[in-house]
Amino acid sequence: MNFQTFNSYKMNYLKKAIYFGLLFAHFITAIYWLKGKVWLRFANENYEVACVPVFRNCFELAFENLFYVQSIFYIYALFCVIGLFLVLFDKTKIYMLIFYSLTFFKVLVLLSRYNFMGNYHTMHLSLSILTILSLGSFHFYRLGLILQYVFAGLLKLNIEWLSGAALVSYSTYMLSGFWHTLSLAYVPVLELILIWGLLSQNVLLRRVTLLQLIIFHLYSVLIVGFYYPLIMMGLLLPIVINEFTNDDSGLLKYSFTTLNDLQFGNSNFRRRASIFFIMLMIVWNISSKFYGIDPSMDGNIRYETLNMLDSKLKCQHTLLEEKSDGSIVALNIPKIVNFLRIHCDAIVYDTFLQRLCQKNPNSKFLFYLESARTTDKEYTLVRTYNNVCKEL
Repeated sequence: MNFQTFNSYKMNYLKKAIYFGLLFAHFITAIYWLKGKVWLRFANENYEVACVPVFRNCFELAFENLFYVQSIFYIYALFCVIGLFLVLFDKTKIYMLIFYSLTFFKVLVLLSRYNFMGNYHTMHLSLSILTILSLGSFHFYRLGLILQYVFAGLLKLNIEWLSGAALVSYSTYMLSGFWHTLSLAYVPVLELILIWGLLSQNVLLRRVTLLQLIIFHLYSVLIVGFYYPLIMMGLLLPIVINEFTNDDSGLLKYSFTTLNDLQFGNSNFRRRASIFFIMLMIVWNISSKFYGIDPSMDGNIRYETLNMLDSKLKCQHTLLEEKSDGSIVALNIPKIVNFLRIHCDAIVYDTFLQRLCQKNPNSKFLFYLESARTTDKEYTLVRTYNNVCKEL
């Protein structure tokens, strides 16, 4: 088999691995959502709904009969399975159509409720969009995946992660003492520096880097459970396939230019669109560092960029109603979202206040929200409204 033929064959294999890995991530997402009875978030009587900034009135998208919504999510899971089988049977046009449809559906779901927020969705969709733009280019996929790790590593350069305060749970099987502290410091080094070993021409370095990532995600099961590590295993699948796709003489050393031509042909548009999207990801994720606001305390930034166990928050809020006679009455706010990562996000309270104003349009409410990382001694004022219904 000559060089050109083998590389063409290998690129087809890697492209299938990319789509299989991304479809697998869709399947795990579907299982996770169905296990959590996600359709209940669309119920009329559900007051825990929080909206994303681009869809402020998401609570209006509610249903009395949840059977239809439930059925949609089961269909989502079914098509994930069908797509996986079609990749195995090399039905390219059909599984690509299914993949595009599932990706579009997942975007709609995430826009429908802020409650769905999760860094695993951000990573999955970023790589999915990059795959759509590049038509399954392995090189762009690998670079996009590396950047996701880098963005995650940047978020871990804080006392919450390095001290272990950000960890949501502990297991008796976890490392302890000095080794626990060392492991926490090792992860940012892996995600910021060692991760670039995946681009090395040295076979051993690439495989050692990949092995570290696999061990890291297996270990993370003890902290975050199975869902996120399974997502990452799906996203890492093309990298694994690349390392163990050999010809008769061993692992083939190839040039970026040669394989780039094989994947794109004469399509400069796809190449430029892919580069533009990668640049957009970089700017989008780094720009939050210049907002002057702690990203873990502002839902807008958390929603827009990647976030990974950056902090656990505590918050306190005040809701007052000013009566027509000038008197001030304190109002209670029910527990809105029972989710550790976002229960203090300002977006969550904005939705509650918006619904409150719809029911009491002529009332004047005052609202103050203060948040702090668990390692902070003092609270920071995150949101303040002197007249909620006019300022929202």
